[in-house]
Amino acid sequence: MAGKVREWWADAYDPSADRGKGPLLNPRGPDAAPQRVVRGGCQRDPAPSLRTSLRAGADRCTGGDFAPYIGFRCVLLLGEKHGAK
Repeated sequence: MAGKVREWWADAYDPSADRGKGPLLNPRGPDAAPQRVVRGGCQRDPAPSLRTSLRAGADRCTGGDFAPYIGFRCVLLLGEKHGAK
């Protein structure tokens, strides 16, 4: 997902995770962090930024400067191990 809007993640943004100081797998960040992760590039970014590995932090309430350029995906987890019966 790259090109139209950045993707909003429920994960808290922790800049130290981007510098290799956080967990390597699924870094969720602290629950009380003021920012959430946004990933990918958007239509206003230069071509080198249109990559899914691009990570940034956006204000968890307003989205900050990224607000007009953030989208999200709805995910439904299925299966017994995810609480479905």
